[in-house]
Amino acid sequence: MIRLFFGTIVALALVLGCGGGESAPLAEAKPVASPETAAEEAVSGRVTSDALANLNAPTAVKAGVQALRIEHFQGADHARVVIHFNAPIQYRVSDESALGKGAIAVDFPRAIPTFDARGLVLEGFARRFSIETGPGGMRVLIEPHSKLQQHVFHLPDPFRVVIDLARRVSAPRTGRQLQRVMLDPGHGGHDPGAVGAAGLREKDVALEVAHRVAPLLSRQGLSVSLTRDDDRFVTLEERTLRANAFNADLFISIHCNASESRGQHGVETYVLDTSRDSVANLVAARENASSAAASAELGGILSSMRMADQSQRSVRLAKLLQRSAVAALGLDYAHVRDGGVKPAAFNVLVGARMPSVLFETSYISNPLEEGWLASDRYRTRLADGIANAVRAYREGR
Repeated sequence: MIRLFFGTIVALALVLGCGGGESAPLAEAKPVASPETAAEEAVSGRVTSDALANLNAPTAVKAGVQALRIEHFQGADHARVVIHFNAPIQYRVSDESALGKGAIAVDFPRAIPTFDARGLVLEGFARRFSIETGPGGMRVLIEPHSKLQQHVFHLPDPFRVVIDLARRVSAPRTGRQLQRVMLDPGHGGHDPGAVGAAGLREKDVALEVAHRVAPLLSRQGLSVSLTRDDDRFVTLEERTLRANAFNADLFISIHCNASESRGQHGVETYVLDTSRDSVANLVAARENASSAAASAELGGILSSMRMADQSQRSVRLAKLLQRSAVAALGLDYAHVRDGGVKPAAFNVLVGARMPSVLFETSYISNPLEEGWLASDRYRTRLADGIANAVRAYREGR
């Protein structure tokens, strides 16, 4: 049990209305998000004290670290709070016996908040949501309306601490039960992603492919939603929340790969895993907008989490997607390289409560593949490959 040592309340304590019902569609998923057993526990919010001890020990901890800002995103049944810091900081989650049943507190002993938290709400989740400070540091306190599943973890670069909340977690649907798919066109808005030598932008290719996939999945009788439907920026933390809020059964993040070597080429699919492979970390670092070392650290964090069942379903989806995409492209394009399925620590996949993959359509840095990616035919074949993979997954192939 951790003793409450904070005196001065510098932010807010708000009384909020209750919410519930079915998971919200995309339009209702607002700008906090989610990792079930720790990735199952990471992806349900149940973490043991031993796991927390491993998670909460970043290197190079400094005194007087600044809490730069706090963000929150939420849907009907899932919420995420993200606290950004200017350097790594240790933190701890208080035993609820010290706080009252269901209350959640995360303490940052050396933190100095530099943001104004007035107006921050977790509508339908909390009757009180406050930031408290005192001589010992800063506390984030959440008193929910009802018992919530919670999971607290950190992401390394830039350093932020994530508090995931879930009102309920429905059992994942498999095979013919599959009903909903969330497509995630990477990047967007001020973030173009990778840009080819001829000026083709990753964000445009990803959105166009997603727009071609959506009607194909709808014809299969599936409900489909997109994390973004136009050229806007959506944070990595918000994307999986939108999938969780949509109660999606599959999450497919669409990207273009890039390499310093213009000769690198091929189609690749990634799953969230604990790999420290240097090449996979470089790819993850680019998509995470962080360093390769930080992606390796995230891999180390995930290594303390049990991922078995969730990971197996994701790998199955990834293998089907990889095989279907290469086959579809091979109908019109010779020499399409099958880059295989690989594990990497992608932030955008952390927190998805369903099988999730990141699909690298081709290398936009390769002149030949950039030309392919710019063509309607290639984009149509990519969409065919994704839709065929989802159909195969439903049919249990």
